[in-house]
Amino acid sequence: MRISEMKLPARASLFYLLSGFLGKALGFVSTLFFTRLLTPSDYGEYAVYMSWLGIGETCISAFISGSVIYKGFTDFKERTEAFLSTLIATFLLFTTAFCLLLFAFYAFFGYTVLLFPCLFLQILFDGILSVRLYEKKHLYKYRTVVITGIAEAVISIAVSLLLIRYAGLGFVGRIIGYLIPTALLGFIYIFRGHFPKFDGEIFRYLIKRALPLLPSTVALALTMQADKLIINSL
Repeated sequence: MRISEMKLPARASLFYLLSGFLGKALGFVSTLFFTRLLTPSDYGEYAVYMSWLGIGETCISAFISGSVIYKGFTDFKERTEAFLSTLIATFLLFTTAFCLLLFAFYAFFGYTVLLFPCLFLQILFDGILSVRLYEKKHLYKYRTVVITGIAEAVISIAVSLLLIRYAGLGFVGRIIGYLIPTALLGFIYIFRGHFPKFDGEIFRYLIKRALPLLPSTVALALTMQADKLIINSL
C-alpha cells in the first residue's frame, strides 16, 4: 500500500532497483551451474567473448546514452518516431564499423572469427532493446522495463542450459542462449514500427552529442576489460 502511494518517478526507481538486483542474483546463481557444465577451456572462451562484447557495447553506448536519448526526446518531441528510427540506424552503423574493425584484426586480438556474427547481433540487439527501454523509462512505464529485464534473464539461462546439457554445444550454447531472447525482443521492437532509417537533421544531432562522449567510453571499456584480455593473451 505504501508503494502504491509513492509518486510515479519514485515508484519506478524502486522497481528498477529491485529488478536490477533480481537480474544480478539470477546471473550469480546461474554461474554455479555453468562453471560445472562447461570445461575450464570452454568457460575461458566464453569469458573472452564477454570481454569483447563488453568493449563493443561500452564503446557504442556513447550513441545510445541516457543523456543523449532523453535530450532527444525533448528536442524532437513532435518527431519521436523519426528520432527513434534514426537512433537505431545510427547505432547499427557504428556497431557495424566496430565489428568490421575487430574482424579485420581478429588474429591479433586472439578472437575466434566464427563468433563474429554472434558478437555483431548481440551488440546490435542489446542496443535496440536499450533504446526501447529508455523510451519506456521516459514514459515511466516501469512494468514493461521490469518484465523485459527479468524475462530476458530467465529465458537466457534456460535456453543456455538446454543447449549445453542436451545439445552438447559447450560455450557456444551459452553464447547462443544469451543472444536468443535479446534478438526476439529486438525483432519485435523493429516490427512494431521503429525500423532503422536516417533523418539527416537527427543524425547530425546525434553525432554532435555522441562524439564528445566517445573517448571516455572507449577508455572505460578498455579499463574494465583489459585484465581479461591480457590474461587471455598470456
